[in-house]
Amino acid sequence: MAYELPKDLIDLKRNFLRVDADCQKLSAALPFRVDVVALEAETDEDGMQHLAERRSERLELAEQINRHPWWGSLPADERCKASLELLAAARG
Repeated sequence: MAYELPKDLIDLKRNFLRVDADCQKLSAALPFRVDVVALEAETDEDGMQHLAERRSERLELAEQINRHPWWGSLPADERCKASLELLAAARG
């Protein structure tokens, strides 16, 4: 079944995917904790702060997606499939 996905929901998911990719890049750029503890690397406070801010933004987007009123219009057993269609549309 193809769903008529609301544009604002697709936009939210696109933003979520963009911010999630940013979080992955920022996290990968930080030194490993074990290296910091072993004094083989220094903590990147600015990088950690930036990552925390982006993670907070990602969480807010996830909450907006999950609380979108459109989900309430679907039977519970169709939400997983609709979620996969939303992901495909956002990546589209």
